[in-house]
Amino acid sequence: MFGGTGDDSLSGSDGSDRFVFSGNNGQDTIFDFEHGVDTIEIHGYGVAINSFADLNITQHGSDVWIDLGADVAGAGVIVLAGVSLAGLDASDFLFT
Repeated sequence: MFGGTGDDSLSGSDGSDRFVFSGNNGQDTIFDFEHGVDTIEIHGYGVAINSFADLNITQHGSDVWIDLGADVAGAGVIVLAGVSLAGLDASDFLFT
């Protein structure tokens, strides 16, 4: 599933989903991300963001914010609604 340019609201379907982000995303919110089931693909950021350790991830209330713009200007924010930061790990992400 691709967010595209601007702010988007994303919801997957039953089973595993792959949410792909490749720059100029605005603020995209994923409403049904499931740790260990779904995957977030970070595509085309090169050496600036190429591993889980490179991500700027913070807890904001009941949501997780992944600020891709911290390392790449204009890259946007991914919001995982209702997700705990403690429940995320490298297996939830793919870097291409």
